[in-house]
Amino acid sequence: MIADRLIQVEGPMDNVVTVYRGVERESYSCMPVCQRRITLGDSEGYFKSTIDQAGTLNTQATGAAAKGN
Repeated sequence: MIADRLIQVEGPMDNVVTVYRGVERESYSCMPVCQRRITLGDSEGYFKSTIDQAGTLNTQATGAAAKGN
């Protein structure tokens, strides 16, 4: 035996707010300001628009970084 350790696994410690609009679900990360969060199980439209928005921001950041080099 090399090591004998007790490991405690916990979920994320961020403040997640889940909003239900009928059967539609939206998730927000609220630390300290609430912003959209990409979470499996959110309604299709909300999830897709959040993914698209994140992709757009990533493309803009990558483009800006490339122009800086």
